[in-house]
Amino acid sequence: PTEDPDAFAALRKRFHSFLIDRANSPEHVFQDTVTAVNTGGLYMDRVPTVAEVDAAKLGPILDFYRQRFANAADFTFFFSGNFAVDSVVPSIERYIGSLPSRGVRDARWAPIGPRFPTDVRTVRVRKGVEPKSSTQMTFLTHVDLEELDFHRARAAASILTDHLRQTLREALGASYSASVSFTNRTPLTGYATMSVAFGCAPENVEKMVSATLAEVKKLRDQGPSADDVQKDQEIERRELETNLRRNPYWTGSMQTVHSLGWDPRRIAKRRERIELLTTQNLRESFRKYFPLDHYTVVTLLPETGVGGAGGSKGR
Repeated sequence: PTEDPDAFAALRKRFHSFLIDRANSPEHVFQDTVTAVNTGGLYMDRVPTVAEVDAAKLGPILDFYRQRFANAADFTFFFSGNFAVDSVVPSIERYIGSLPSRGVRDARWAPIGPRFPTDVRTVRVRKGVEPKSSTQMTFLTHVDLEELDFHRARAAASILTDHLRQTLREALGASYSASVSFTNRTPLTGYATMSVAFGCAPENVEKMVSATLAEVKKLRDQGPSADDVQKDQEIERRELETNLRRNPYWTGSMQTVHSLGWDPRRIAKRRERIELLTTQNLRESFRKYFPLDHYTVVTLLPETGVGGAGGSKGR
């Protein structure tokens, strides 16, 4: 890295434009609010302000960069692809072996996590003029993550997505889209979220939230059907066959198991875990990852007009 004040000034100017445009975007304001509510404003998740960009100094930034990249012994490298190991060794020796290193790891990972809300929160975001709304419901769970739990949580998200698309779009006929996703903060365990996102007309938000909670409660109480499990297994088998031929799948899997201390040999046996899915263990996943006393509802609404779940806090 080189110290170039003119380039740094140009970069800062681009940041200014980006942040100003972002502040005027209803979608970005909505997503920033979701992040703030679900993390307690954790600095690692939020977008910097214009004032913070202005306060950044080139010298300390370069010093920080050099400190973080001064010791290659702190790095772990992952390779995937169609190559013979012997053929890449010379390149590894040249490009990685020449990196500066003190020979031992000296960086320490700090387990800094978000501050999840401890109750049910409902927040409205009034931004924009289009007569539409977006809602994200986030279920927050403090549990350690095991390999099978990780997989079953994603399967539960897939099954709920299918259920909601039928309920919200077909039965109620008022939703533009519905999706469910599971995330965790690897390598930080004990912070997992299930996010349900959908769009609808502003006047239908409360109805959609209620329908979503009813579907979640049903799956918590009864679990998915055998047909649900079979359908998800078939989808997973097809996806796995495709993923096994893709380098990013292997690289990402190696990074995950390394970060969590799992056995990397298990990556090649992921067909087995698909067969282990049952209505019972998926019901347990719904109970674990969809707590009904620990979630948030954030809704984007137009600046004027009706809409929004009752009892919400204005923002």
